Amino acid sequence: MRTKSSKPQRQNLESERTCQNVETPKPALALALELVLELVLELALELALALVLELLLAPATIRSVENPLDQVIAKDPRFRPEAYLFVHEAIGHAWTRLGERRHVTGRELCDAARDLARRSYGAMAKTVLNSWGVRTTDDFGAIVYGLIDAGLMSKTDEDRIEDFHALYDFDEAFVRSYDITGPTQDA
Repeated sequence: MRTKSSKPQRQNLESERTCQNVETPKPALALALELVLELVLELALELALALVLELLLAPATIRSVENPLDQVIAKDPRFRPEAYLFVHEAIGHAWTRLGERRHVTGRELCDAARDLARRSYGAMAKTVLNSWGVRTTDDFGAIVYGLIDAGLMSKTDEDRIEDFHALYDFDEAFVRSYDITGPTQDA
């Protein structure tokens, strides 16, 4: 037995099935965003591939810009990079102590380095300097003259590497004379 309402119900079911299979049109903005995203992904992939190829095929051009400090260290590997940076800081500390920016003598640099090491590393100053390969004031001289040879520092005609020779003993400067109450500035 059929009722009048069964035919329209079948049509509704068929039209629902048809609507489920048909894609509803996307708004223009969604399509545009989808296209932009595809282009960005393609470009990113192309750039990444180009970078990888450049790294693989042209390593010499990438390494052509070297750090001049690397050359100094390669020439004299006794000292770690931190030792060179510390000497640079000690020069700035010497200028502060002197009240002006001018040429610093070997003695002034070593005195500033002692004060800076005490202030920065306290009771560990000698240990820190030793870990960088610096064991005597002569080592400060070797660092300075390595930088001079590389053209990273300059000297006057009166300057000599001997100006750094045995200016103070590290045990005395950093261990026996260390004041636990705090650093003191040497004259």
